[in-house]
Amino acid sequence: MNLTKKLSTAMLKNIKNFILDLIFPIKCLGCGYEGAWLCQKCFKSIKIKFTKNSDKIIVVASYHKNPVLQKAIHFYKYKFIQELHNPLSRLLIKRIKNLKLEIKNFLLIPVPLHQKRLKYRGFNQTELLANDLVKHYNIPLISDVLIRVKHTKPQMELKETQRKQNIKNCFACVNHKKIASKNILLLDDVATTGSTLRECEKILLQAGAKQVFSLVLAKT
Repeated sequence: MNLTKKLSTAMLKNIKNFILDLIFPIKCLGCGYEGAWLCQKCFKSIKIKFTKNSDKIIVVASYHKNPVLQKAIHFYKYKFIQELHNPLSRLLIKRIKNLKLEIKNFLLIPVPLHQKRLKYRGFNQTELLANDLVKHYNIPLISDVLIRVKHTKPQMELKETQRKQNIKNCFACVNHKKIASKNILLLDDVATTGSTLRECEKILLQAGAKQVFSLVLAKT
């Protein structure tokens, strides 16, 4: 694409965004304040877990105890408001700072979407969050090692007893050399029972990873 086409595309995008802002003004999902999807007051109202985790899953906040966060995640994933990656990634960074986690010693891997879901949504919401962490911490993002090979129902739609079976054999690992003897930080938006994260961890360890930790925005 030449410079003229790039400029034309950018102008059309700006005009489109301007019209959308006029018709559907951006309002805070918590209080309705105009101009931001999540105002500072509502952002600060989200209660972050500042306790140590009992396992390898690091949780930022409770899903059900934080209605503002719950709504933000819903709008991000199902109403396709991509701009919400900014405040949501700030919550991840806040949690990492609290833990004093040496994140620069890790490779970051977002939990992948199946191609069908990626095509439907148009973006991998977890990968957008991962990109923000990469920019903030200057750490490697590895998105071509863990792949999703089976299309399944969303875990949140299933009973607890069905989730482990639903996610079984969903993932595969390629390019093993990239993660051999490395520390991995898996990133996802919401954990229910943790079955998805444990399945990913199993696959990565089998492929030669040294250890695998997981970081999620919320846990139900």
